[in-house]
This record gives sequence, structure tokens and C-alpha cells, in this order.
Amino acid sequence: MPAARPDPRRMTVKQLSSKAPQPCAPGLVFLRLERVMLAYEHPTYFGGIAALNTVLGRGQLYAIVEHGAGALAPLLHATLVSAQVPACLVSRRARLDETMSHGALPDNGRLTLLEHATGRAARDRLPEMAAELAQFGVDSAAVVLLDHAETLFGGDPRDDGSVLRQLREWAARDDKAIVLLLRAEVAVTSTHAPEFAGIARVHGTADAAWETCHWHNTRGVAGASTQRLMRDGSGFALAIAPCAAPASQAEEPALLVLTGALAPHERHKVRCQVMDDADALALAAGGQSPATLLLPFSRSAPFDTLVRTVYALRQQCARDVKIVIREMDMGMRQAQEAVLQRVGATLVVPAGMPLSRCVALCAALGPQMFTGVLPESVDALLDAAPARHQGYLAPAAFIGALDDSLQHSQQLRVECALVRLRLARGVTATDALRQCDIRRAGDLVTADGKSLYVFLYACHEGDVEVTLERLFRLPYRDLFDGEARFLTARDIGRQRDTLARKADLLPDLGAALAAPAAQAATRIAMPAPALNGPASFRYAAPAPAQRRTLAPRTPATLQA
Repeated sequence: MPAARPDPRRMTVKQLSSKAPQPCAPGLVFLRLERVMLAYEHPTYFGGIAALNTVLGRGQLYAIVEHGAGALAPLLHATLVSAQVPACLVSRRARLDETMSHGALPDNGRLTLLEHATGRAARDRLPEMAAELAQFGVDSAAVVLLDHAETLFGGDPRDDGSVLRQLREWAARDDKAIVLLLRAEVAVTSTHAPEFAGIARVHGTADAAWETCHWHNTRGVAGASTQRLMRDGSGFALAIAPCAAPASQAEEPALLVLTGALAPHERHKVRCQVMDDADALALAAGGQSPATLLLPFSRSAPFDTLVRTVYALRQQCARDVKIVIREMDMGMRQAQEAVLQRVGATLVVPAGMPLSRCVALCAALGPQMFTGVLPESVDALLDAAPARHQGYLAPAAFIGALDDSLQHSQQLRVECALVRLRLARGVTATDALRQCDIRRAGDLVTADGKSLYVFLYACHEGDVEVTLERLFRLPYRDLFDGEARFLTARDIGRQRDTLARKADLLPDLGAALAAPAAQAATRIAMPAPALNGPASFRYAAPAPAQRRTLAPRTPATLQA
């Protein structure tokens, strides 16, 4: 059934007059996805650059960020000239004129040029854009380039994620490579980087460079690198050697250590410079780039202080400086690791790893370039840690705390789990809750008449079983005869809605749990055995009897 014809009075894009020159968007390279193999089909390269980190795949979403006015225009023109596939560019009139100023474009019928009807991308009408492009005959285009795509994103993680999902679904449904041309840096390229098949930045005009953040290609994934962008008579090319490379590849990067990251007996086991404060660390790193900074994570130092230190170092140091966090006397939670990565940490070394392995791991990272976007402030990230909620909550309060935790987990991009445990026969909710010992901030539990609901904040799917075993003093499978695990935000939300509908009718067991246990022996009924015999019971041992000394007994006197 044909798609409904869009209303011309409410169009988001419009076609330029046929009398106007026909500048077109860069015909970016694409690959057809067949099963798990990417096969070339008339490959076209961005800017005419024959490199794996410029090729595009059909059904994928890409982002190219411009750093420096006019840096993108010559590459767009070179791409359009060499395009071997149908391509469409949706842009502003001024940008189209800028692209056309680099020369005429071929009139081969492959290029389509559209202008934003309102002067900017319509974020709230993105679903209508595909239908409008089909009206202009762009449905056959293998590559669609959306210029000034930064206007699609407002900074809210949920809204930006929704826009990206719509774009990816559009690309997959119509088998197109959709390229977002960003004229300004936006947070979505770092917070939602895995949503893109490739992200690259174009720097400058005089000393131009092509910076690859990541790029999927036929041989795998190209990692972070920066290459000089050169131009000769035949077009553009990338320098083989990445720019800003170390002066000597054989030279070992400097290791700068903050006091506390080394045990006293480790001071002389590795070549390093030990600094007493973060300011001295940043000053030393400025003169020894690239350098590796090693910072401690321990019980003696507040986590907030470590986050602010990493944030300050990342602001002061060069992008090729690696910031490594070493766990000293305790392990780090997933949410804490996510916060550190958001503020610029490169790696977290697990506790218990010997110093020699830690140094070898830092060296194995090789040259690294920080490509993320730092938040404007660390306060919002630190407030996102749901330390206010822990342990048992009444059902209504549990729903509110669950909503807060889910929102925080989406900001930090950490995994959570909700487990519904069905009570075994003879075990009451109060009995099971008394056996539950929650010690981690963010972990919650509540109960209805038949089940316990345990929410595990920042818990990987593979760690759920171990965490449940640790939460209950008794083997939890003895207390419950069934469980259901909800591991995605959608599944957790559905179960949350089911519980919320009856939360106000469920009792609050907080008072019963706070009351001291009865002095008599506590009896917990266990599930019935396979035979039809009586249920087994577990008894708490009574207090031992007190011994007392008996009075000496006088022997009876016999009378004659």
C-alpha cells in the first residue's frame, strides 16, 4: 500500500529549483550487508579517500563532525564528484553554496539536493522525513546525508536516544547509509557512541586532519587514530602514519604515579615518578606527553575526591595522556567505573593484580586518544549515584526508588536487574526478609503476599546468581521455589507497572522487621520433599542449660 502523500504546506524539506546548480552531498562509500559479511558493491569513498575508515555500510548510521569552519566543504565536494552510488544531501542553502564553490558537479542523475524548508532539521518531525524524501524520489538513494544534524539533539539522554533509534530503524528498514553531518560537537557522539557504526572528525583547513574515533569496516573495527589529510592533483588522501605520533616509538611512555597507588614495598620495583598531589601530576604530564597517570582507588580516599581529580586532570592534560585507576584494597562497583570513564579515565585495573602486570597492561594499551566529551560539571554525575536508597522499602516507596535508580542507570549506562522470588510453601515474607542482608547502596527489596522483589543496581547479568547467594544468609533456593529475572529496562518497567497497580494495597513490613525476634525457637518451614510425607522444618538451637552445684547430701544414720 503506497505511503500517504505528505502535505506540501507542512514539508520539512523542499527541492531546489532545477535552474539552480546541483551541488550534492558527499557520496559516501557503502557496503551491502549480507549475513555477517560486508561485500563491496561499487564502493565510493568519502572525499574520494580509498581507506577502510571512510567506507560506509548500508543499513548503518554514521556521524562526521566538523572542527574548523569550512573544513568539511571540500571533502563533501570531492565525494560528490567521485560518487558511484545514488546519494542525497539535505542541507541549508548557505552550506550548499559553500560546497558548490569548489567546482561544478556532474549531472549523472545520481545526485539529489534538498534544502531544509525551515532552515534546520525538524527534530519533532523526523518520522515524516522518510516519506517526504520518498516523494522526491530519494528512496533509491544508497546514501542519505543530513547536514546540521546537531539540531536533532537537545542534550537529554532519553530524547537523544529516541532520535538515534529512529534514525537506525530508518537506515535498516530502507537499506541506506545515513550520515549525520555535525557542524558542532554534541554530547551524543560520546554518550551514545556505540549506536553509531562510525564516528570521525574533520579538523582544520590549512593543516587538515582526519580523526577516527571508531569505524566498522570489512576487516573489523578501526580504533582511535588521527591522520593528516593531504591533497594532490588527484584528490584527497590520508597519511599512513598517524599525526602527533611519539617522537620515538621505542621510547617508553612516562609513568607518573600519585601517592597511594603503590604499596610501600613496590616503590623500587618499577621505573616511575611518584607525585604527592594532582597539580604536580598534571604539571609533570604536560612535559612528558604521552604519559600514563596511575591513581589509587581505596577505602581511605572518598570516591567523590577521586572523580574530581580525574576530571581536573583530563581538563588540564593532553588528549593522548592515559589516566589509569588502580584498585588497592577494595573492588569498584560498575556504577563507579562508569562515572570515572565519563570524566576521562582510560582504564580501571582490578584489585589483586600484581604491579608488574598492572604496568604491562598499561603498556599494552598503546597510544590512546581521548575522544569523549567531558560533562560541564561532575556534580550531576555524583548525584546520580542512588546511595539514598538501600535495603527494604514498602511497596509504594520501592516503586519511587526504582524509578530514580532506573533514571540514574540510563545516565551512566550501567546494567541493572530485577528478580522476583516466589516464596516457598510455609515461608512467610517476613521470614524471608529477615534472612536478606543488603549491604550495597542502591540494592532494594520489597514483598507482596507471594513473592520478594529484589532490585540489583549496577549488576551485570552474569553476576546476578552470585549476588543472590550473597544477599541471603540461608541458601536462597531453600527459601523460594521459583524466580523470574528481568534484565532490560523494558522488562523491568513492565514488572514495575504490574507491582505499582497493587502497591498501595500491600502492607508495610518495616515495623515487623524492626521488632526484635521472638525468644522462642524460630521455625522456618522448608519445601515439601518429593515424597508425600510431612514437610521438614529447621529449628534454631535453644539456649544451653545452666549448670548449678548441688548441695552435699548427708548419709542417713542407721539406728539399732
